[in-house]
Amino acid sequence: MNRKAQTIGYEIFVAIFMLSIIFLHFLNSLTLLQKAEENFIRLSPIQNSAYYSLALLTRTPGKPSNWEYDLNIQLLGLSKPNSPNVIDVNKLNKFLAMDYNDIKKFLRIEEYEFYFELTQNSTTYSVGDLSQANNAEYAISMQKIVDFNAQPAKARMILYVKE
Repeated sequence: MNRKAQTIGYEIFVAIFMLSIIFLHFLNSLTLLQKAEENFIRLSPIQNSAYYSLALLTRTPGKPSNWEYDLNIQLLGLSKPNSPNVIDVNKLNKFLAMDYNDIKKFLRIEEYEFYFELTQNSTTYSVGDLSQANNAEYAISMQKIVDFNAQPAKARMILYVKE
């Protein structure tokens, strides 16, 4: 009878130990899930803004459509009028010469930092600081293929938050 009580006591101890491990694993999973949800909530608006900024630059001519010669810029766009995804070299040159903070204002991304590049073969045209983007706590990168000087090129926009 005494042995039976010891066996039952041992089994109860093992069961409680196993339940404790399962409970701790559950708590750990819950914490990881909470962190993932926080990251999603934090990154979702950045992702939307990155997509919007890249689309605005590559698919629209901007407003006015000849903004590279106009002082009253409302929106930036690098494409030729009526030619989405075909980058205008004059607009690109004006864009590259613009003040970083003015670009943020015209793209409506003042709350973020950005890095934009257009790469064709081994030539890269860029605005912003890639090293800061690479070291940011939160960063979203979007890219697409565009036409530049009648050849394919890769346009990339990285939006990030410095912390």
